[in-house]
Amino acid sequence: MSDKKQVFLSLETAKIMWKEELKKFNSSLSSENTPTMLFLLDNFTKDKLEAKELPKTWEELKTIKGYYVDDKSELSKVNIHNAMTVDMNKNIFPTKELAEASLALAQLLQLRDVYNGNWKVDLNNKPNEMRYIIINHCNNISKRANCGGDNIILSFEKENIRNQFFTNFQDLLEIAKPLL
Repeated sequence: MSDKKQVFLSLETAKIMWKEELKKFNSSLSSENTPTMLFLLDNFTKDKLEAKELPKTWEELKTIKGYYVDDKSELSKVNIHNAMTVDMNKNIFPTKELAEASLALAQLLQLRDVYNGNWKVDLNNKPNEMRYIIINHCNNISKRANCGGDNIILSFEKENIRNQFFTNFQDLLEIAKPLL
C-alpha cells in the first residue's frame, strides 16, 4: 500500500493558496520559498499564479469612474470616487474624451440617417454593395469607397452625399474620432 495520493488542484484554488502564502512570506523575512509555494510552482507557473483576474461580466467589474452625458446633453464627471456597476451607471465612459465622442457620434448618426433618407446598409442581402464611407484610419478621418461585408457606421449610398456630410460636419467628426 502506498502513502501517495493523486491531487487535483484547480488554478483558482492555487491562486488563493499562492496569495495566502505570499502574505505569510512577506510578513516573515525569509528568502526561501515555503513548501506550499514550491508545490504550487511545481504545478503552475508564477505568471499563472499571479495573473490578474479579469472580469467576465459587467457586475464583476464592481466599480467604475469616468464621465457621462446628462439629461441636458452636457458632460458630467462621476462625483464619487468609484461608482458601482449597477444598471443606472452603464452610461459612464472611462474618459472625458470618450464621453464627448459619444455625444458627437449620437448627433452624427441622426444626421447620417437624414442624409441617407430611406437607404440603409444591408449586409445580409447586399454585402458587396458599393458604399461610400467615413472612417478613422490611422487616427485621421478619411473618405473611402467600400464594397465588402464590413459594417462601417458612417456609410452612405452616394459619394456626393458622403462628401457633403464630410464637409458639413468636420467638427463633429473630429470629436467622434475615437469611436469611429
